[in-house]
Amino acid sequence: MEAVGGVSQKMLTKTLRQMECDGLLTRTVFPIVPPHVEYQLTVLGSSLGQAFCGVWIWAETHRAEIERARAAFAQHIGHGQPWQTPRGCLL
Repeated sequence: MEAVGGVSQKMLTKTLRQMECDGLLTRTVFPIVPPHVEYQLTVLGSSLGQAFCGVWIWAETHRAEIERARAAFAQHIGHGQPWQTPRGCLL
């Protein structure tokens, strides 16, 4: 397994098992030493990837617009930096 920063083995395993339970991926265990496990997206899992790709494309398309809106909001409420915006604005 490749290291994924900030993700524990326990949490990764739990997440992968839940995704398997939800039908998003299949898990194949190879009976060798050391044990080897491979995961593959199902058709359902792949369709979810397509949905996320649409959100990613939208975010990239509108990134500059969002940054301008955040800066304008920060100026409106009297803060110089948009990341200091209060009231739960995701920055």
